Amino acid sequence: MSTTTLSCYHAVKRTDSRRNENGELLRPAIAPLYMDVAFIGDRSGSMCSTQGGSQTGARDYIKKQVEAANSLKCPRGFFIDFTSFDDEIEHPFSGFAHEVNDAVLQLLHRSMQPRGSTRLYDAIIDSLKRQMRRLEAAFADLPDEVKDLIRDQPWLFGAACTPMTDGEDNASAPGACQESRNACINFVHNYSATGMVLAANRDASELARDLGLDPEAALQMGTTQVECVAAMNSAAAAQLRCATSGGAPPPPSFGRYFTQLERETSCSTSAIPPPANYGHVASCPPQLGRSAPQGTSTLNHLRVPAQRNLILPPPPPQIRRHRGFVQAANR
Repeated sequence: MSTTTLSCYHAVKRTDSRRNENGELLRPAIAPLYMDVAFIGDRSGSMCSTQGGSQTGARDYIKKQVEAANSLKCPRGFFIDFTSFDDEIEHPFSGFAHEVNDAVLQLLHRSMQPRGSTRLYDAIIDSLKRQMRRLEAAFADLPDEVKDLIRDQPWLFGAACTPMTDGEDNASAPGACQESRNACINFVHNYSATGMVLAANRDASELARDLGLDPEAALQMGTTQVECVAAMNSAAAAQLRCATSGGAPPPPSFGRYFTQLERETSCSTSAIPPPANYGHVASCPPQLGRSAPQGTSTLNHLRVPAQRNLILPPPPPQIRRHRGFVQAANR
């Protein structure tokens, strides 16, 4: 009698090499067809307070993503995009995981050398614009039957983006605050993606709200070397968990994005800023004179209508995997 091999065997088989801290066997992460992760790192002058933590963290972030790529073996590849910014925006690495080598790691370390001011919103717009184009190009290259599968199971295209900053934006173009918010909302809801933020010296949850993201997707970051490295490592792990969850929400005790241990190691209690009275209304300051009208975007793929005084809905009870991206990409 002939036998067949279960195609998802490696995604469901528990092995001795995969155990949690309690020694319990774990199933491996579910491998998407394609993974695309992006990190937007602040290298402004104030990041010198981390004493090299942001530079070491950048190297560790990429290393963890490479390890994940080697473990998942996504059929369509594992793409990593790293953006660094002060008042200038650079892309020290943008390519597939197998292209990472020692020279890339050294370049990343140099690219995060603190200097300059903080151009956060423009950096977010730039990174998301490029990432959404990659997702649409990768989707368009698929056979029709695979496109139908992804429409039904959008998590098969794993995507996540995480900006990190330690201060207020003081260098982006007028109007970039609202534009970056629209881009984040579009990315999460129309591309079945995960958006998270890391922030130090300001309320991370408030920044997430301003960007139209779930406040629970915010990780408060300390300014010491150890805390900064831990936060960037936590971002790499959280991006992978969200993108390989198969659309299923994590257990309530685990944390929707970050575990309690990740939150504790990324920020000491003394480094947490006092709570702000921000409610659910975006607190972006008025910025006028940008070439694109206020509330619109130069992004080719932005499908969120322009709105003023946009009020966010309450956070959803669990992670939801939307199908808007693949539907829109097929138009």
